[in-house]
Parts: sequence; structure tokens; C-alpha cells
Amino acid sequence: MVARLHRHLVQDPRLFALCAEKAGVPPKDCAFVGDSLEKDALAARRAGMAGVWYCPKGSEPAPEGVPVVRSLGELPELLPIL
Repeated sequence: MVARLHRHLVQDPRLFALCAEKAGVPPKDCAFVGDSLEKDALAARRAGMAGVWYCPKGSEPAPEGVPVVRSLGELPELLPIL
């Protein structure tokens, strides 16, 4: 799902619910990956999903419990533990 198509829903739990619905699974079984710590990873967690922060530069530490990937190639290794 591309958030720019749903800008009015950024950080809104309805965006995450829509993603889960489109995937055909409950939010608790979803992982949402995004490049904004607040708008993506933390908002997804508030919506009941696993929120993963995509931070290729690794410029700042993530809060405890928020997985960080520096490249999308790290996701397959991370997903089984979410």
C-alpha cells in the first residue's frame, strides 16, 4: 500500500486497518515497514501491527521494541521473530 495515495490517513489507524484488510489478515499478523519512525513504525504499533523502521542511514537509535532495518534485504530474517 502506498501512503501517498492515502495522505489523509497517514498515522491514522484506518490506514493500517485498510492494509490488513487488503492483505486478508488481522492487524496483529501484519508488519508495517516505513521510513518514518513516528508516522510508520510507531503508528503501526499503535494500530496493533508490528512496526518496523526502515532507516538506511542509521542516524538515530530507535525506541526499545522497534525493530530497525538498514536495508530491505534484512526483512526476511526479521519477519519470523515479529
